[in-house]
Amino acid sequence: MATDPHQQKAATMGFALRPDAWGVGYGRETVRLALDLAFTNLGLHRVWAARAPRNEASAKTLLAAGMVEEGRIRGHVFVREAWRDSITYGILKDEWAARNGPGRNVSQAACAIGLTRDVLTVTAPLTVQRHRRIIDVHLLLIRDNRVLLSLRQGGYASGQWQVPSGHLEADEPTDHGTVREGWEEIGVRVDPDHLELAHVMDHRAPGEDPRFGIFYRAHSWEGEPYNAEPDKCGGISWFPFSDIPDRTVPYHAAALQHIAAGRISSKFGWKPRP
Repeated sequence: MATDPHQQKAATMGFALRPDAWGVGYGRETVRLALDLAFTNLGLHRVWAARAPRNEASAKTLLAAGMVEEGRIRGHVFVREAWRDSITYGILKDEWAARNGPGRNVSQAACAIGLTRDVLTVTAPLTVQRHRRIIDVHLLLIRDNRVLLSLRQGGYASGQWQVPSGHLEADEPTDHGTVREGWEEIGVRVDPDHLELAHVMDHRAPGEDPRFGIFYRAHSWEGEPYNAEPDKCGGISWFPFSDIPDRTVPYHAAALQHIAAGRISSKFGWKPRP
């Protein structure tokens, strides 16, 4: 939860859970604890949150905690080379008080599953803007010493091959982001515990901000890969490490060379310092 510098006595909140913790009730109780902290201890007037349009599980969690769907922010976040809308939810202090009654200690009574409010983190706006990097996550599927690549179609690097990949989303660990990208792009399900970190690349393209590229190798997966995003992908194919196509996104091609050589980290696109 972070105080919102653009609204008086308001904050925005978010949450994320490991897949093995889904369906237990941790999300609902985490949101309720955060709201209790916001209204009881911090004296806030309003708390709001946003979710991806396809994230129905978060919708149920926010509604169960008493938040109200307020609307849609069009083109709110830039995810995987495209702008994505967000569905927003909000709750006011008097609405929270009406639901929970006077004197009710939500931080103790609402948490039969064992959560306590000391697990929550509240942040305030910083006076110094810290540098942040975009993180790209990449899923390596290797079969018979061949690696699966997808052909980009439209937008950045159209017509070039790449390792299935995308941007890490907020409040998402890199392994879970990699698993999500694998499902969305090539339709395979991967257990995060079956991922192995293969390479980390500190890279930048001319005129763009630097990024971190995280490459995970899946030791097993469920389902046969297919082109799950035909509007963004021109096809998929398996290539030997010794015969990566010339028309491959340059930093992907460089990373594959490092991975084949057993190197765990590298830099790409940085000019030598004078």
